[in-house]
Amino acid sequence: MSFGNPFNSTAVPSLGHNGFEVSLSYIAGIPDANLVADPQLKIIFKSLGKNNEKTKEKALSDLVTFVTDLTKIHAFLDDLVLLTWVQLYPKLAIDTAKAVRSGAHTVQSRIVATLGKLYAKYLKDTAPVWLAGTYDTDRIAARETAESLRAAFGGAQAKVDRLWTAFRAPIVNFVRQVVQSESRDTLSDERYVSADESAAKYARVAVAAISMFSKLLSEPMDDSTEFIQILRTENIWENLLCGDDLALKKACYGMISVLAQSRSDLLEPKVMKLVSKNLVKSLKIKADRGMQVGYAQVVLPIFAALIHMTKLSSGFWTAAKKPRERLLGLMELGSCGSDPAYYDYLFTLLSSDLPEEVLSFAAKADAEAYLAVVVKVSQAEKLALFQERAWICLNNLFLRFHAKTPLVETMVPVWILTLATASPKNILKTASTLNSLSEEDSTRALDPISDLVTSCLPNKTSTTYSSDPGQGSASGSITLYSDKLCPAYFHLLQAMANQHYLEALLASAVDSLAEYEEGESPTVSFTIVRCFLTSKMMQFASTVLQLISDLPQHIETNFFEEPMALLIDYNPSNAFYNEAILVETLNDAFLKIVMISEDTPAAISPLAKFLKFLPQISRNIPAFETKCPEIFQHVHALAGDYDFATANHDIFQILSPDVVLNLFDQAWESGNQSVFVANFLQAQQHGLVRDLVHARAAPLLAYLWETLAQPDSCTFLRLVEAGLATDSVLDAYVASIHALILSPAADMAAVSQNLYGMLESRLFAKLVPMEKLDEMVTRAIGAIPDPSLAVGNPLESNVYLVQGDGALFSLAAALELTRLAQFILNITSHVDILSLLPVGAHAELMVNLGLAGEVAADATFLTQTEAPGCLQVSSAAYEVLKAVDLSLEGVVSVLGGASPEDLGTSIISALSGDDLTNLSFYKSRVLQKLVLAMVETESAASFNALSIPFPKLLGTPLKLAAVVLGLKKFLTLPKFDRTRNAVAAELIGLPLSQVMLSGLQNVTLLNNFVVVDDREGFVPLPPQRFNMIVTAVAGWLESEIAYDPEFGAMRSQLCNFFTNYVSLDVGIDTRVWEMCTQLCRDTLGVAATEAAPDMEYHALKLFLTLHKHSDEIDVWADEKDGLYEELIEVILTHTSRLVSQPLLLCQELLIRIFDKMPTKASRKHYGEFLTVLETARSVDLQRVAADLLHKAVLVQQQEFVIEYELQSSSVREGSPDSDPGLKALLPSELIAIITEPPLEYVEHAEPCTFSRYVWSWLLVFDHFKNITYKIRQQYIVELKARDLISGLLDFIFQQVDIVADVAFVKSLTPENIRSYHVINYGAFESTIDEFRHLLVHFYYLVCKYLGAHAQTWFLNIRDRQLKASIEKFSIRYVSSSIVTEELAKAEELLTGNNKKFSDENLTIKVNKITNEIRSVYLIDEQTMEMVIRIPASFPLVNVTVEGPQRLGVKETQWKAWLLASQLVITSQNGTILESIELFNRNVTYHFSGFEECAICYSILHQDHSLPSRNCQTCSNKFHSACLYKWFKSSGSSTCPLCRATFNFRVHK
Repeated sequence: MSFGNPFNSTAVPSLGHNGFEVSLSYIAGIPDANLVADPQLKIIFKSLGKNNEKTKEKALSDLVTFVTDLTKIHAFLDDLVLLTWVQLYPKLAIDTAKAVRSGAHTVQSRIVATLGKLYAKYLKDTAPVWLAGTYDTDRIAARETAESLRAAFGGAQAKVDRLWTAFRAPIVNFVRQVVQSESRDTLSDERYVSADESAAKYARVAVAAISMFSKLLSEPMDDSTEFIQILRTENIWENLLCGDDLALKKACYGMISVLAQSRSDLLEPKVMKLVSKNLVKSLKIKADRGMQVGYAQVVLPIFAALIHMTKLSSGFWTAAKKPRERLLGLMELGSCGSDPAYYDYLFTLLSSDLPEEVLSFAAKADAEAYLAVVVKVSQAEKLALFQERAWICLNNLFLRFHAKTPLVETMVPVWILTLATASPKNILKTASTLNSLSEEDSTRALDPISDLVTSCLPNKTSTTYSSDPGQGSASGSITLYSDKLCPAYFHLLQAMANQHYLEALLASAVDSLAEYEEGESPTVSFTIVRCFLTSKMMQFASTVLQLISDLPQHIETNFFEEPMALLIDYNPSNAFYNEAILVETLNDAFLKIVMISEDTPAAISPLAKFLKFLPQISRNIPAFETKCPEIFQHVHALAGDYDFATANHDIFQILSPDVVLNLFDQAWESGNQSVFVANFLQAQQHGLVRDLVHARAAPLLAYLWETLAQPDSCTFLRLVEAGLATDSVLDAYVASIHALILSPAADMAAVSQNLYGMLESRLFAKLVPMEKLDEMVTRAIGAIPDPSLAVGNPLESNVYLVQGDGALFSLAAALELTRLAQFILNITSHVDILSLLPVGAHAELMVNLGLAGEVAADATFLTQTEAPGCLQVSSAAYEVLKAVDLSLEGVVSVLGGASPEDLGTSIISALSGDDLTNLSFYKSRVLQKLVLAMVETESAASFNALSIPFPKLLGTPLKLAAVVLGLKKFLTLPKFDRTRNAVAAELIGLPLSQVMLSGLQNVTLLNNFVVVDDREGFVPLPPQRFNMIVTAVAGWLESEIAYDPEFGAMRSQLCNFFTNYVSLDVGIDTRVWEMCTQLCRDTLGVAATEAAPDMEYHALKLFLTLHKHSDEIDVWADEKDGLYEELIEVILTHTSRLVSQPLLLCQELLIRIFDKMPTKASRKHYGEFLTVLETARSVDLQRVAADLLHKAVLVQQQEFVIEYELQSSSVREGSPDSDPGLKALLPSELIAIITEPPLEYVEHAEPCTFSRYVWSWLLVFDHFKNITYKIRQQYIVELKARDLISGLLDFIFQQVDIVADVAFVKSLTPENIRSYHVINYGAFESTIDEFRHLLVHFYYLVCKYLGAHAQTWFLNIRDRQLKASIEKFSIRYVSSSIVTEELAKAEELLTGNNKKFSDENLTIKVNKITNEIRSVYLIDEQTMEMVIRIPASFPLVNVTVEGPQRLGVKETQWKAWLLASQLVITSQNGTILESIELFNRNVTYHFSGFEECAICYSILHQDHSLPSRNCQTCSNKFHSACLYKWFKSSGSSTCPLCRATFNFRVHK
């Protein structure tokens, strides 16, 4: 449809102002999108014309993108594009879908913002629709439209406001169109929109139009005539105001209020008549709960309109019938939960000058009717604020009516009801109302209430009040409860200050207490007395005090709580309080309670209940223990036998030192510590904390530290800490912390954090006594160092400098020291602890922390598992020391004898031990680390400038070792040559008696000089001196001391020395190599015998060095077998030794060594390596054994296959069940291991157990490589008999979550799944990651070697989700590899020289796209074919074997061949090549004249045997296996064809 012509007459008026039609109607102003040139915009505009909501929403989104793209905005400069949008916009802006409306306004905003003035002329057409969107009944849509308006004008609200003035005429035109011309039928097409949707759509547009019109009315201009024409539209008043849409009604009421307030000039007679008549008619409302919910947004605008219209002209009420009934009906609707101000509106309206036809204050009928409605709606209110405002409205309305019509009797039931609800504000308003009455009217109101209250005395819990039935809605029977009525009546009288009625009320209560019968409970009387007691009306003092004194006589078994509550209220804050009266009354009451409790069970007796009230009463009596001694003795006795499980804990409110200790003991004995702590804190008896700490410090503080995370425990501990100024409390507190520090289960961080804000010198000195630290260090390190530390400490092999006897390293003492150090270091990170110590103790503390760090490192190193906190302490202590201001110059000066000047040099001085004790060894370790840290930033030039006192250091070996190792960076500088040569010279010409003394010391020191980082061109010693050392060493090794136990340390040092020296490439002659080889072999032997990991480690390092230079060693070929034998002995000894870090280091070296070990050596010790795999307690040791076994198995299997085949060919054929001789069996040791898989997941399983299991399976799979079909079947039978295959597959997918563990699955590739190496040199992040990869590798191997069983297992999975996941995983990671391998093997047949496929008539064709292998056999220039198709999920899904071309073969025989070929793969775990081989041999034998088996119709059986059994009767031939199955299934040994008894004779 083309653009409309504005000059043509049209049934529907237009909103357009630019010469074309613009309309809200769906039948007018429809654009023709085909006129748009831009193809993308054409599609968008066509989509916007569709009826589908989603289509329009998507098109608007595309249009926003288009408009935002500055490279495309030029398309909108086309007038046809803008005209199309202007015509579409109004229809989209009123769409039934909120998303479409919001989207249309967003597009409009973007267009205006982008085009600016170029779009100005079209704003006349679109501005009214745009502004109407801000009044959308959907608040979110309205807010979004308002935001789009502001955004279009740069966020300037003033520009948006000017639209109302600039486009006032188009807006008025828009309003006129909506209310006069449009309807639900013109806005919606009934074919696509339901009646309800079309009505809602029109209502939404009309609400916007009326709201916009109201805004225009509030801003008067010279357009009254046009406005009056709109107001004369009957549609507004008859259909919109009186319609059912509440939002529309609300808009109309708002418009009426504006008219009445601001534009009464527009209410000319006709308009006034329309407004008045329809306004009153619109009040006809049926008040039900459903209407109330809907009218919540409308009720206030209704009343506002009525109030303004009444003020303007009250006569409007008579414009319609029954205005009184309509107003009462509106009132019955109530506030609808809108706003408490509703009742202000209501009173304002009713107080207005209403016509007498509506309301007359002189008419009693009107009074009763209107009051009844207000009472009814006020009673329906649920919220207190609404109730209070309703009550104010009701009382004010009553006073207006009462001024002209007596209504006291009418209101009495209402006032009584108010007292029953006992709202304090309502009572105050009632009192104000009653006080405003005359004395006579007030008496007429109060007398019925007084009589009602008096009738409840002394113990009537409720009463029924019956009002006169003629009293309107307040009439009927009301049940009133005394506990609310009586106090409310008292408060009413108190608010009125009515002395007369108050005296009467108290007198009635007192009289009733003297008259009630035995067994009764004067609860109501006591309620009234309690009201007087809590008041400050001293005129009643004498009566009240007498009642308090007489209180004990009223206490009975069934009347106990009320008198006790009265005593609680009688406290110092009470105006009537007298301590003497309270003490006397309480003592008398206790005697009465004891007396009446004698015949009552203890648990429910008044004496048991007394404890609940006593704390609140006793706190009002100073020196309670002395003034009420009998009561206090009773409490003390209760505490001594307190039952935390059943008691109510009121006793905690009456604590004394003795009582609290009794309760403490009972709580700790019964495990109710938390109950005690909570109730003690609640009692707020903080003064008793010190008594508790003095008497029960250890158990109390131990519990508080243990439960420090609990708020109550933390609060209690703060109370203890508040008393630390007392020495005894401080000592107990510190003792508890020391006990906690030494407990491995304690949360050290929490303990330290608790102390951050409260540490001071006195407390810290007790927490960290220096003498205790010194003693703990000495006890932890022992007298001599553990030799194993030679392979794992900063001073390396200098551990041998400390010799002697005595205690070794103590792990228990080390852990205690570590925990104390951890505690100190935690504090150090937040508090300047040095400021808490005297200056002289600073260096001592820092040194002890450094020593503790070294002890912690050793605790980790010397144990199998990481000791808790040790690594953190080791690194943190080092960081603390590094933070000290220290320079290399300062270190050198102190080492030279200078006095320390600051903290840094004081530390160096304290670390400079001159003796060869274990303590000096540990101090030197700390010194070495500090020197090493300082050297990192030192240059060679600055270092050379230093004067290091080497001559002095030569007299202190440990200090020299620390300095040399710390200066390792500069060891190649000439500065060290003299000292190095001096140490080396001490080894020449040494007598044997000094070898293990000065000899060991100097070899140890010399080692420090040859370990360098930069080895190029470095020659540590002159060749002549080195040779002299070699000669001396050779003599030692050949002497009688060489095999003494003490010589082991020398062996370690010599291995270490030669390992480092020969690695320097300084030209080593044959003599040295031979000596080193001999030294290595002998040391390995000694190490295996003595189980010395340090000696073993250095020997293994020497072996690796020798192996690296083996081509330079003449004797290597002769010695290597012996060396490997010694190495194997070392491995075998490891199985019986406890695992430790030194041993693990040795095993890491063994892994490197045996990775290159000849297979011959591993085969020789096959059985022993199996034992190692079975028994080793270290994963690394198992890895060595598994790798050696892996190599051995591959070689053994090759030999076994040859031997097995030779035996098979030489054995004469017998019956199918005859003994085959040599059997193919898997090692029983491996079978035993894989039969028992780990029960836990790999993350939680014991590592050795898990590694033993998986590596045993790896060795099992090694047996399947390069073997024959027959051997494979025997292995499979053995595994299947124990259900190990399916068990392994279950285990794999239990351990590897291929669905949830996304990161692991992403790390997999077909390549790393196909291969695995036992020794992999860090290919995996952890052993857990390695074992997961290995399990996936197993899945690949199962699919490769045991495909039929994998398929069976897969088909039996019941979990569909798991099954689908496994299939998807297999296709991506496993099946693709297997299919590729099978196709590659088939391709090899095309170019290879395989004897099994060397027939010139046979052709193999491979199609890698379709995964097909085609076997083509040429016979007499014709072909026969067999095709194997491999599915993507092979082997989980069967291959298909088809024979598209058959030649010279019966169909039954042909099908038998195809079936047999398929079964090789699907049932016998055979390969595809074996399937092809079977088929091709069947073809060859057939055309060579061989007879087929009469049972399976194949010539060659699946086990590759020929029909060898011949029936003597019918002469048919059979496969042995086929015949055996026939005999077994039939139960007799007869021929399958002729049924003759079968005689076994081999066919010739």
